[in-house]
Amino acid sequence: HELHVFETLQEFETFQEERFRDGKIRFNDKSFFQTFREKEGFFVKQDGHDARHRTVNHHRPDGTRNIKTRNHALISGHVLQAERKCNEHTGETYYWAQLETLGGCKLDLVIHPLLVDPNHPLKPGCVVWGVFYLSGRLFSAEQKQ
Repeated sequence: HELHVFETLQEFETFQEERFRDGKIRFNDKSFFQTFREKEGFFVKQDGHDARHRTVNHHRPDGTRNIKTRNHALISGHVLQAERKCNEHTGETYYWAQLETLGGCKLDLVIHPLLVDPNHPLKPGCVVWGVFYLSGRLFSAEQKQ
């Protein structure tokens, strides 16, 4: 997992200039990409998948079948709310943040405290960029109301 927190949009832009010096890659401050890097293990064929990672079946746009991907995404967005919480069952602390990303989609982030730099805390208004494990729960139309 990878996490970067920026107080301002300008800090995020400077980070990209330094990290992606060749200029070929640029991310919007609100983006969501499921990770599909074939050579690095994010996008692997069934016969050679990396068993250390849980995978999800997908089909490539060209129709290729039996492709497996790790359930991670590269996400950037703006923090709407954030707080340090305590798991009532284990007593361990973690960070929770509500993030607004691509298309106004709001996601909940749960982050281990060791991934958060004390010099760059999660707080409303900051920009977050990172690779996150995806999990979720589907709701019926009745549950949403």
